[in-house]
Amino acid sequence: MKTQIKIASFCLLWMAALSCSQQKESEAPQLVLTDPSPAKGEKGWVISRLELSQLTEIPNGHLPYVADENGKALPSQTDDIDGDGTWDELAALISFDQDSHKSIYIHFATPDAYPNFPRRSNIRFALKENGTYNELTQHVLPDDHTKASPSMDYQMEGPAWENDLIGYRMYFDPRNGYDIFGKISTDMVMDKVGINEDYHKMQSWGMDVLKVGNSLGAGAIALYHNENYVRLGKVDKQSYRFITEGPVRAIFDLQYEGWDIGDEKIDLVRRIEIWAGSYAYNSYVTLRGEKEKYALVTGIVNMKSDQMTHSAWDNGWQAISTFDYQTENPDGEELLGMAVLYRDQEYIEHGELPDKGADIVETYYVTLQATPGVPVLFAFASGWEVQSEQFKSNEGFLEMLKNEGNKLVRPSL
Repeated sequence: MKTQIKIASFCLLWMAALSCSQQKESEAPQLVLTDPSPAKGEKGWVISRLELSQLTEIPNGHLPYVADENGKALPSQTDDIDGDGTWDELAALISFDQDSHKSIYIHFATPDAYPNFPRRSNIRFALKENGTYNELTQHVLPDDHTKASPSMDYQMEGPAWENDLIGYRMYFDPRNGYDIFGKISTDMVMDKVGINEDYHKMQSWGMDVLKVGNSLGAGAIALYHNENYVRLGKVDKQSYRFITEGPVRAIFDLQYEGWDIGDEKIDLVRRIEIWAGSYAYNSYVTLRGEKEKYALVTGIVNMKSDQMTHSAWDNGWQAISTFDYQTENPDGEELLGMAVLYRDQEYIEHGELPDKGADIVETYYVTLQATPGVPVLFAFASGWEVQSEQFKSNEGFLEMLKNEGNKLVRPSL
C-alpha cells in the first residue's frame, strides 16, 4: 500500500560517508513512524523513491534499506513498480510490539553489499514448453484457451502466489477463479507445486484446500450492473505482468481490456500483493469506463457453509467471513476460515447469492463503490486448522482477522 507521507519527526545526522556502501548509525537518517492501528507481528511499510528523496539525498548507485535503533537491518527490498529498470519504492517489515511509535534508520548500500534477507514471498506463473515449465514475466492469454479446451499448459492453471504462511492461485482463463493453497511449510514451494504431484491431495508442503465451482471462490470479482451480477469472464485481451518478489512482498498485475458488461465495454487492472507474515493477499482494482461510479463485487464461496459473520472495527475496516468444515481434503474435511476485508469508505452492501440458477452461485458477497481511475482496495484472508491451532475455533480465526485488518492500516511518518 502506498503511504501518504507527512513529516512529523525527521532527524538527519548525515556526515561525509555517502560514498561508503553503508553508514554508521549516527550517520543514518532517523525516521519516527506512527502506527495508528498496532498489530501483532511485523507490519508492512512503504515509502516511494520520490518521498525518500525529499527527506535525504539518495547516493548514486546505492539502494536503501531499513535498520532499527540498534543497527540491525530489518527485512527490506526495493521494487521497480513501473518496469523501467529503476526502483520506485522501498518496502520493509517492522515490528511495533503494540507501540504506536517506532524509530527506524535509513541506510544505503551498493547492490553487492545489500543485506541478505530470507525470501518470504514468491510468485509462480509458468508455461510448459518442450516438456519443461518455464516461468513467465509477461504473458497474454490466447483467445482459444479455455478450461474445457486448453491450448496452453499452465502450471497450476495460472499464476500462484505465496508467503511463509499461505498460498493462493487464480485460473488464467475465462473463469478467472481464485483458490487457496493451505501450507504447512514456511518454505517457498510454488515453483514445484503440481509437477509430478496431485496438489488436491496432502503433500509435504500442504495442498489445495478449496472447491470453487461457479462461485466467487477466494476473492474473484464481478460487477453489479443493471440489476445483474456480471462475472469477470472472457474479455478482448487478458494479460499478466510480474512486478516483484522478495523478503518483504510480492506483486503482479492482471490486466483486462474490453470487458463486456452489457451496455458498454470497460477495462480493469487488478494488482495483487502479498506481504510476508500475512494470511491475506491484497487487491487493488482499478476500473476504466464511461460511468462515474460502478459497483464492484467480490466474495467467498459458501458451498459448505451456511453462516456468514460480519465484523467492523474502529480502524476504518470491515470484513465478511465464514468458518466451517469446508476443505476439499479427500482424507476428511477440516475447518477452514475465509474472509474478505474492505474499507468503510467503499462499502455498499453485503449479502448472499443463490445456490443455483444464476451465473454466480454459492457466494457470500460484498459490493464496493468503484470510481474509474481510483483503485479499490480489499483483502482476502484464510486460515486452515492444519496450519495452526488458532484456526481450530472461529474465535481464533476472528482474532487473526482483526489483526490482519490492523496490518492494512500502514504506519506513516
